[in-house]
Amino acid sequence: MMYRAVSVYWISVLLVPSVVLAQQMSARVVGGTADAGRLEILYDGTWGTVCDDGFGQEEALVACRMLGFNGTTAVAVGSAKYGAGSGPILFSYLRCVGNETSLAQCQHLGLYLHNCDHSEDVGVMCNIISAQQMQARVVNGTSDGGRLENIVRWNLEHSV
Repeated sequence: MMYRAVSVYWISVLLVPSVVLAQQMSARVVGGTADAGRLEILYDGTWGTVCDDGFGQEEALVACRMLGFNGTTAVAVGSAKYGAGSGPILFSYLRCVGNETSLAQCQHLGLYLHNCDHSEDVGVMCNIISAQQMQARVVNGTSDGGRLENIVRWNLEHSV
């Protein structure tokens, strides 16, 4: 019985801080569009950036989830695409499984612990259309050739 109590104690000590920390954070993208840009995290009243060291597909999925996207496709991009940020660098060397709801729930070195500068700020692209979701058609031609249109793009351009 004593071992069970100790185990429950250690589990709560290890898990509760990341849950509380996750609730105190929100995310935004800057320098791009509504679903792509430099990733910034609001923590303790200040917007900070995330270092690209160790930031990959799983981390991008979690970041996009923090941004309110529930898709299964996301891409991490280097800071050259969306520019360098300013302020504190909040995370570095994140290790996510991919099903977390916040980057705070992923393994990391600790808040503000990094070996980065803002030239390494990470960006994310959310709601990426995969090749399986795309369709194409040939218009203004014959069965052998014509102008190729992406149906997803055509639908967006011609929607009422």
